[in-house]
Amino acid sequence: MYQSSQHIFTLSYLLAISTISRAADDIGTCVDVECPVVPNSSAANCIVANQTFTSIGIVDYSVPITEGGLDLSWTLGIDDQILESDQYQREVERVLYLGTSPDVDLTSKDLDYFGCGFYITLPDNDNVVFEPNRTDSLSPACGDVLGNQCTLNLGTDLVSNAIEIARNSLDSVANQATTCSSIASAVQSNFPSSCTITSPQVHGFPLTGAGAAKPISASENSTSNCHPTIPRSNQLTRVASYKISASVYYNETAPAILGETPVMSFFWKQDGSNSSLIQSPSVNFQCLFASPMTTVGNNTMTNNGTDDDINGASERYGAGFGVLSTVALAAFLLTCGIV
Repeated sequence: MYQSSQHIFTLSYLLAISTISRAADDIGTCVDVECPVVPNSSAANCIVANQTFTSIGIVDYSVPITEGGLDLSWTLGIDDQILESDQYQREVERVLYLGTSPDVDLTSKDLDYFGCGFYITLPDNDNVVFEPNRTDSLSPACGDVLGNQCTLNLGTDLVSNAIEIARNSLDSVANQATTCSSIASAVQSNFPSSCTITSPQVHGFPLTGAGAAKPISASENSTSNCHPTIPRSNQLTRVASYKISASVYYNETAPAILGETPVMSFFWKQDGSNSSLIQSPSVNFQCLFASPMTTVGNNTMTNNGTDDDINGASERYGAGFGVLSTVALAAFLLTCGIV
């Protein structure tokens, strides 16, 4: 439920009412968005604005920042390239897209709310979590490894740092990018001790305002052959990416391609009369996985007697990269405030 703008929360009150729960979103894969496949194979060939992804993961969620909620989705795309200069080396780019309704313009100067996105890596852009031996290949490892207390503390830290850092910059949309990167730096400098991550790197970027990325244009989309977002009517905006260098061998390739990326979105409103107070703060925490599953691979397994239902995303198993198992996307939702 949307929280009325008349509720003003101080930090102490926010910390007292913060809650965390598992989100119930199904896992989205190429099966859901009908990615094309490489001819004579079951491998995904999802091209978005001239970039090819071999696996994707999608989750949709709603932020209680507008009347009825702001519906968003995250998409993680994996672009895996073997270097032409060295056939034993590869470069894996992990690209994050934000999906928004066609009638939503997050770059508008008329918005009455603000938003930042964050993702966490290790040094050298290594992924935070890689768990090859999970019992259920579709179960989250990122949230389990970090723990509920860690994700809760990350959320409250975002809110507290927003209050301290953003109180003097919220009035200017032009400062949005600076605000997000400053919050990220503050969280990284005082990373919660409850999080068992060594040397975490917190990256922040604006989701709203003039400094935010714009959706893929019609001309850019002319090279695309798929639209990996749910629902498919969404606009798709490339908001962040990072590259991992690895050899072609399993011990380096597997964590780079199949690892998990903790991603957070943080939305809030400003109190018009007192910039040191914020309204309706909402932090959403997701663990993003990418799955190589396609309709071809899925149908092949169905014919082999797995009795897989392509509409039952939570029960899917797909053809992996070499001997690697399928991974997917799981979500954790942290909401600060009355939802």
